[in-house]
Amino acid sequence: MRLKTYLLTIAALLPLISLPAQETFEASAIITFSGTSTLHDFKGSVAAKPFLLTVQPEDHNSQFCTAKIDVPVREMRTGDEDRDDNMYDMFDQEKFPKIQGRIQKALVWKDKPVPMEIRIRDVEQTVPVTISHWKKTPDEISFQISFQLSLEKTKLEPPSFLGIVNVGDRVDVTAQVNAKKKH
Repeated sequence: MRLKTYLLTIAALLPLISLPAQETFEASAIITFSGTSTLHDFKGSVAAKPFLLTVQPEDHNSQFCTAKIDVPVREMRTGDEDRDDNMYDMFDQEKFPKIQGRIQKALVWKDKPVPMEIRIRDVEQTVPVTISHWKKTPDEISFQISFQLSLEKTKLEPPSFLGIVNVGDRVDVTAQVNAKKKH
């Protein structure tokens, strides 16, 4: 009888132990990218346009994260003007001025990659991203996103110089995301 009373009490109290509601944060991201070339490797960076990040608790140990990020191609810099101009041409930045990324209800805290949809020019693909260094306070969130892109899979043809200097297929990308709660 005691067990039955105990279980009924717990069942009655469970709705009162609720998870926090969805939270919205105003976010920014600094994105760094690097790759290889037969002449010398390259690296660069760009700031994403400000975006909204929503977080919805799944349970008391994990949360869903949703964001849509726009990256202005013309603001990507490698520190070499000629290389940057070639990069803008490769992205056809006049016709496609931004790269878009979207994470839709990605479950964080599970130590495995989550899917991110990315659109470069008119090519969309889903790439696995790793979310790390997750820090959340009531008013702020910060974390890193890391992933690799294949230029071939995104149908990008990097410039070549005399057929001798070529850019490698893989580009490593890391984004440092910082967000403050929207009030």
